Amino acid sequence: MGNFAVEIPENFEIGFLNEAINKDSTVIDYETYGLETKTAIYGIEYSKYRFSVDIENIKNNIINNLRNHFAIKEYKIISEGYANGKNNCYEVLSGFYYGPNLTYNKSFIMINNGNEVIKISCMYNANSKKDDRQINNIISSVKLIDNN
Repeated sequence: MGNFAVEIPENFEIGFLNEAINKDSTVIDYETYGLETKTAIYGIEYSKYRFSVDIENIKNNIINNLRNHFAIKEYKIISEGYANGKNNCYEVLSGFYYGPNLTYNKSFIMINNGNEVIKISCMYNANSKKDDRQINNIISSVKLIDNN
């Protein structure tokens, strides 16, 4: 996935999010993986752009898309901030009600060289410790590949 290394679980489907990516002439490469289970929807998306992108804009798009979705009720950000003390990684954990259940959406964003972006997300039942561990394991596996 570009200059990123990610441990993608074997049961994730290649192209899982292809229809969900907003592809335009600024995107020059992309890959997606994901999986839907009984308790969660996982997504991994890699995109390479023709120009530099801003992590704040990507984070705000994720938050606003959830906050403004007609089916999501009582949206709130539980935690957010730069991950691992690095200004090229951002993590957002938000909660909302989708139907009768409290649902979490965890999103991780990492930018490399200004134009490569990896987004990892999981929408899952707030009571699912298994899904919480799974998404945290995927996020912690993300590494930049040193090309030197």
